[in-house]
Amino acid sequence: MDPSRRLAFVTALQLEKHLVFGYVFRREDYPWLMSWMNYTGDRHAARGMEFSSQPFDISHRETVAMSPLFGAPTFRWLPAKSTLETRFLMFYTKVPDDFTRIDDVTLESGRLTILDHSGKRVVLAASRGL
Repeated sequence: MDPSRRLAFVTALQLEKHLVFGYVFRREDYPWLMSWMNYTGDRHAARGMEFSSQPFDISHRETVAMSPLFGAPTFRWLPAKSTLETRFLMFYTKVPDDFTRIDDVTLESGRLTILDHSGKRVVLAASRGL
């Protein structure tokens, strides 16, 4: 994720069905993205994306010991009896047949813009801001 941007995004583009699914979130809330795969050798294989406040699925002790990593924190402290509030925007939409790679997603003035590598874009109304 680009450290110069306030908002980050992650998308999954299904080329055969021309669908895109994604999230937009504040990079300071979720500085890490993990892409994982589970190949079972049959048709039940899975792939996932996780955005989070820590980079790996490891113990808290290991997470604290490695911070910061690549200039980003690997954890956040939450004092006893306190709360933490974060938000993200999820989207799912059909895209033109010639969308092949999502290059950018922006959220401005209540509009979510999805930009493809070809220069084409899809604009959606965002029900909430961040």
